[in-house]
Amino acid sequence: MEFTQYITPDGLVYNFDNTRDKFLISETGLGMPPIEYQTQRGPFQHGETVLDYRLRPRVIQLVHRRNACSRDEYYNDRSEFINYIRPNRQTVGTFSPGVFRKILPDGSRRDLKVFLEQGPEFAARSPDRWDEWSFHETIRFIAHDPIFYDPTPVSQVVNTYAPFGEWVFNPPFFDTNYYHNGLILPAPMGDIVTLGNSTTVLYTGTWPSYPTITLNGPMEGPIIENYSTGEKIQLNYVIAVGEVVTINLDYSIKSVTSSINGDITEVVADVTEFARFHLAPDPEVSGGNNVILFSATSVIPNLFVEASTDDAEANSTDSTIDLTAIDLNFGNDGAHVLNIGARFTLDVPKNATIISAYLALCSIPALPYTNSCKAKIYCDDADDSATFSTYANFAGRSLTTAFTSWTLPDTNGVVVYHTPSIVTAIQEVVNRAGWAFGNHCSVILRDDSSTAGATRNFKSWDNLYQPPPRLYVNYAPTKSTASMSWYKKYIGI
Repeated sequence: MEFTQYITPDGLVYNFDNTRDKFLISETGLGMPPIEYQTQRGPFQHGETVLDYRLRPRVIQLVHRRNACSRDEYYNDRSEFINYIRPNRQTVGTFSPGVFRKILPDGSRRDLKVFLEQGPEFAARSPDRWDEWSFHETIRFIAHDPIFYDPTPVSQVVNTYAPFGEWVFNPPFFDTNYYHNGLILPAPMGDIVTLGNSTTVLYTGTWPSYPTITLNGPMEGPIIENYSTGEKIQLNYVIAVGEVVTINLDYSIKSVTSSINGDITEVVADVTEFARFHLAPDPEVSGGNNVILFSATSVIPNLFVEASTDDAEANSTDSTIDLTAIDLNFGNDGAHVLNIGARFTLDVPKNATIISAYLALCSIPALPYTNSCKAKIYCDDADDSATFSTYANFAGRSLTTAFTSWTLPDTNGVVVYHTPSIVTAIQEVVNRAGWAFGNHCSVILRDDSSTAGATRNFKSWDNLYQPPPRLYVNYAPTKSTASMSWYKKYIGI
């Protein structure tokens, strides 16, 4: 069976037919809406040249009968019907259309946004027959947007990237905007990765649909292109880790919003393309197969030591600690065994799956350092690692069961060295019962029987000319994604 309904702006449903006491006698206006052709005529031209067309608002007209069993019930039915369709049935501070809904025999639905234009009048009945317990009325709705739509949205991921393995990493580099200890210095940035993917969106409607696109950071300068129509959207914007940007292309909205910064529509590079972007039906696009291309760049975040006491050199031979030296000496200098530690604010949720993690250390510009220098890399096994203060504070920390062995390379000049993966130690910390997003994590390098005279020197937070230790961590929830949702649109039913 098929049914016809009206859904009020505040969500109530009125059924025009229930085969018992409500009947839909007739309905018109469900086919093609009125068409207005845009034409031009030259000074000597007979007739006109058609340039384009636009659809005009459509009118839906219903003839509705409702039977009652008494005069009291008749007036109650009248009152109820008026209460459903009255134009002021709105929530406070809003004015929005109702929905005319047609439920087809196969169960599919077609919706149309409408306003009441006329009726009911409850005119006097014909004197030729008695019908005082029922009403038989003409109702007219106007749809200023004449396009029907299926109210069940369709969604598809048009791009998804795991944050490790599928990405192409460039070597670390230095920008010129690092502010440290009052000086502008070269600053290490994140690793640049290029994102790119294409997918085919099958659109089965009969009228163009203007989708909603959702972008989950991190990514920079995203471009979404419908290769099949030649339209594209580009945002001059950097989407942060955890930030969600929503591009709503519906004609009544046309906006770009950020979960952090609110309305950012001004970042759209080309407003004309932004206004036109759509999913096209067949035959505009063969078979309705819209090829969607997505591209952007992304930066894998890295974390810096934030204070002088957040990195330390600990002399286990003399039981001393240095918190203010411009470098961090590690290894065995022949007289002392030297360990180092670095503390970071770690914006990683509890129990997140760590995908990649490593420490980056910048060597000092001095004589070459060689000989066999070895380390075991642990993390402080604490819910929120404390900053360094005394040697006892450094040496007395409980360390993770997991560690990574590292044979340090020979160093010569200013070079950034990456440790092997320390995923297992970081994972052990964020899996702790008391771990929380934004807590601190300390990475500890302990000497592992280095050869006498084998040391390596790295820059500390107190060094004015080179960057301090930094930690790269990436975890599963930070993957960049782009998805699209839309409604199937129909020119008529």
